[in-house]
Order: sequence, then structure tokens, then C-alpha cells
Amino acid sequence: MRESLQYGIPSGLFLFALLVAQLKFELYDFTIIRWAVAITVTQIFSVLALKTRTNGKLDFRVAWFGGFNILFVSVISYILVGYLMSGFILTLGTNELTFNLHVAIMEFFGLMTIGVLVITFLSYVFKRKD
Repeated sequence: MRESLQYGIPSGLFLFALLVAQLKFELYDFTIIRWAVAITVTQIFSVLALKTRTNGKLDFRVAWFGGFNILFVSVISYILVGYLMSGFILTLGTNELTFNLHVAIMEFFGLMTIGVLVITFLSYVFKRKD
């Protein structure tokens, strides 16, 4: 559980920083690319951290569930920061985006869908070779 908070909260802040950059530069068409890049980067770091924590003996199951826990904490912390900073989000660019419930649900399901695919792939790549 400690790894989930240790790597999930900074990952959520990284997700929020990418959202701010996307809105600041008005790159509204790059949402899915932002999701894929952010989740891939954060999950690579988290799976590598889990691998060093287990001394290189990382099973697929441990890697997948550990990565999923970190993903869930990072997405939830990202959505919480988005709600808390929704007034700041309104000032970025010329957008009419309000971080309301519909946007939060879209971001949650989009990030979780891409995240599960990335975690499955990374868990297979970094699993222990017998």
C-alpha cells in the first residue's frame, strides 16, 4: 500500500501538470495522446520501482496488481486536484472547460482504460524470466 501512495500521488500531480500544459497551449485535440504518454511514463517508473523493490523477482501478478493500485491512486489524486484547482483551470487559454463531473468521469475512464492496457503490457515485459 505504501508504494501506491508513494508513486501514485506524484503520478497524479504529473497528470495534472500535463493537463495544465495542454490547456495553456490550447492543444485540445491531443487529449488521448496526453493520456497515453502520461500513463506510459508513470507506469514505467512504477513498475521499475516495484521491480527494484522485489530484487528483480517480479511476477506478472505482482507487477499487474501493484501497477493497477498505483494507477488507481494516481487517477483519483489527479481528479481530486482537478476539482480543487477547477478555478485555476478556467483561467487557462481561451477554453470554456469547467472541470465538472462529466469531465472527471471522462478523464477517469479514459485514463483507466489506457492504463490497464499499458500495465498489462509492462507487466508482461518486466515479469521474471524463468
